[in-house]
Amino acid sequence: MAGVGSIARIKGALVLSPTSLTGASPFGGTLLEPTRDIVVFCGADAQAITAEEWGGQAVEILQGPDEARISVVLRAWDASALAAALPHSEAGASGDRLWSYQPAADDEDTVRPGRALGESYGVTIAVMPRAIDRQPCVVLHNAVPAIEQTHRLRLSLNAELDLGMVWHGLPDDSGRVVSIGRRGDITL
Repeated sequence: MAGVGSIARIKGALVLSPTSLTGASPFGGTLLEPTRDIVVFCGADAQAITAEEWGGQAVEILQGPDEARISVVLRAWDASALAAALPHSEAGASGDRLWSYQPAADDEDTVRPGRALGESYGVTIAVMPRAIDRQPCVVLHNAVPAIEQTHRLRLSLNAELDLGMVWHGLPDDSGRVVSIGRRGDITL
């Protein structure tokens, strides 16, 4: 039985498009920093079926869809992080990223409601712990970036201007979605 001593507190970093998990950070990819609140979700949300005749009591639990995602808060407007997080952004004249919303544009780079993003924006993203040889890594093999649905940019002197991101995992060419384990056991 696992005890309190086996609870893991992992300080990690987000790496975009690593090419190899050997060597040192950023593993041939782009380090997305600074970040906070990295959350990895793998599994299914169970859905409760309730019975009105029993006062709304749950009478059955249904298996929800399996999914994998990584949520993170980007704490700075780093150009490489924003280019990865917002693939339909562009470089501005200042050198920083410009994210402009143009719903009337009629080119294939425009992200419109209903457009499938998996083929266009799928990348490998990894959560790599600082203690790389002692703690597990998480790799989404085909991750599609999006703005976190509940995120709002706060313009305030007492709050950071941060950006909530989520990467949704899709199956890659070999059917893998997520790998969690020691870096020596994971292949990209």
